[in-house]
Amino acid sequence: MSQRLTYVFLTLPVFILGSCSTPGADAPAGADGVWTLPPDAEIRALVEESVEANGVGMVVGVVDANGRRVFMHGRSGAASDRPLDGETVFQLGSVTKPITGLLLSDIVARGEVSLDDPAAEYLPVGVTMPEASQAITLRALATHMSGLPSMPNNFDVAGQPSPYEDYTVAELWDFLSTHELSREVGTEYGYSNLGVSLLGILLGLEKGMSYEALVTERVLQPLAMTSTSITLSEDQMERLAPGHGPYRTPVRTWEMATLQASGSLRSTANDMLNLLEAYLGYRDTPLAEAMALQLTSGAVRGGRQGAV
Repeated sequence: MSQRLTYVFLTLPVFILGSCSTPGADAPAGADGVWTLPPDAEIRALVEESVEANGVGMVVGVVDANGRRVFMHGRSGAASDRPLDGETVFQLGSVTKPITGLLLSDIVARGEVSLDDPAAEYLPVGVTMPEASQAITLRALATHMSGLPSMPNNFDVAGQPSPYEDYTVAELWDFLSTHELSREVGTEYGYSNLGVSLLGILLGLEKGMSYEALVTERVLQPLAMTSTSITLSEDQMERLAPGHGPYRTPVRTWEMATLQASGSLRSTANDMLNLLEAYLGYRDTPLAEAMALQLTSGAVRGGRQGAV
């Protein structure tokens, strides 16, 4: 998207999941060499510095074995001027993608689909997938190994009221039925909003519900992520922080009518910490098996095993 979000919330999962990683050259390490979170004062100073340098407001959540903390600085930029906190709602953007991957893993763990099912099996009658020497599978869509481009070539960047809102499912089906792949399936990593969006749509079709309804039932509700959704309630709207343009003025949020599974979810720091606590094993959830599958079953990328 061309918008700038009010918060650089992508720092949340990267920061927290980093607490499980081998320390880098500049990472603070404990006596046992394990990466540890910096002191709260340093995190707070980093948040403040980042906002003052070029931002409007920021909310960052961290979690470790000692519990969770939420740090905030600046303002939301919303008309209500509601103070920032762990319940402020904002658009997750591409952090939606790993949540879609978790949805797939849950459905696989239940034995309802297979990772290596051809995606074409789940398309409506009359719609076809691009031809290749091997089929585009659900795994390939989830791991960006499908050979599909980042965006469909019939996507109108001048579409109104926004390009994402203007793009229809009918246009997506037309694209798939006429597109020729420029690379073979499974041979090269290529980041694809289109691929993950298609995955979400196909899973919804298989289960007879919309992507939003399915991800809510299978992922968000079990993790008590009650402030996370695509369609916002009146309460969520009151807590929503708008995106901001290059001059730090609020801009209209682009809605995704069709490509939802790649970037449409809104959430809060507190909800995202629920998700991360589950991944890190700090809370028991019904999604433990699906999370384990997601983190271990994927495509090889750059000689390393990638996650679903």
